[in-house]
Amino acid sequence: MKKVAVKVLDENGEEALQYSGSQGYLPLRDHIANRMNSKSMTDVNAKDILVTSGSQQALNYAGNIFLDEGDIVLCESPSYLGALNAFKNYQPKVMEVPTDKEGIIVEELEKILQNNDRVKFIYVIPDFQNPTGITWSLERRKKFMEVINKHEIPVIEDNPYGELRYEGEFLPALKSLDTKALVIYLGTFSKIFCPGYRLGWVCAPKEILKKFITCKENSDLQTSTIGQRELSKYIDEHVEKVKATYKNAGI
Repeated sequence: MKKVAVKVLDENGEEALQYSGSQGYLPLRDHIANRMNSKSMTDVNAKDILVTSGSQQALNYAGNIFLDEGDIVLCESPSYLGALNAFKNYQPKVMEVPTDKEGIIVEELEKILQNNDRVKFIYVIPDFQNPTGITWSLERRKKFMEVINKHEIPVIEDNPYGELRYEGEFLPALKSLDTKALVIYLGTFSKIFCPGYRLGWVCAPKEILKKFITCKENSDLQTSTIGQRELSKYIDEHVEKVKATYKNAGI
């Protein structure tokens, strides 16, 4: 990273130390989209992505956009305390949906949605859920999205741990199964790169992403220009090394 930082300053120092666009550095957003498409089986591109100061910032924005006092947020049972604390600022009622080893129990979710008309969104972590470590089965993901599409409830899909898979195949993100533009996907480099850069992202349908961008503009204008450029440069350098290694190995 020291070498990358020097390269960024040598090659684009003036730009790296200036303000930049609120949505984020385009080459980095391209990298994120490509990674999502290869790992999570989505079909997105850079225009669908906003770079945030960690995914925690995106959780706070979700509360800002969707919640008024007394609204209902649904989540797994149990769920990630950091997300619930972010939503708490907006004084919602949090309701846990019973969850088993395959994920949220969709029959219980259906009952809750039928009996509550102030549900604004559901927050879930389908891959290596925090704190249980559960990964939802493919069948459960499909049934969950059937219920979501029926009731047209927005979904916050948080995926900070999905790439930390030790064995088995990657499963499609809920975002990849979304046919009604209801899933808002959150990602972060904190677990797969390093947390100190505070780099995360939101991938959302166009109209919802606009609201996230407005939140970004009104809160901190943008995520660190130099941090985004350094990470993007690191990815560029790493890919070139991998390509050279494969070429030399005849792969």
